[in-house]
Amino acid sequence: MAVPSGFAVSEDISRLSLEQERDPPHPPAPKTSGNGIVAFDITSKFTTAAETLSPGELVKDGFFTLFESVGALEIMDPKMDSGCLEAEDSLDVDYDVSRPLLPEEVLGIIDQLLCHEVSVERSISGFPC
Repeated sequence: MAVPSGFAVSEDISRLSLEQERDPPHPPAPKTSGNGIVAFDITSKFTTAAETLSPGELVKDGFFTLFESVGALEIMDPKMDSGCLEAEDSLDVDYDVSRPLLPEEVLGIIDQLLCHEVSVERSISGFPC
């Protein structure tokens, strides 16, 4: 990138170019400060160990309890997800979405959507519903 003479461009800005062919710098090594903690990369060991597991197997330590396992439940697994429907089951009724609606029906849909929106906003902000 050519810079006209008389203009100063910082190193960071001068590297911002689509024509740049330099590799980006590597991230810094993790800080290994005090208290006897030594950080090292376990990615390859973890990947190798994970490849030995069969589907459905779990590696856990002695402190892993039922409380922690709740976070490991599989969504859309009929045995674990009470809201999961089989492929042939459906909650959808045969409803023609292309049919014209009466003004009262449109107003009812808008009213329900606003109620749901307010309910979500109240639950997010911490106010009781």
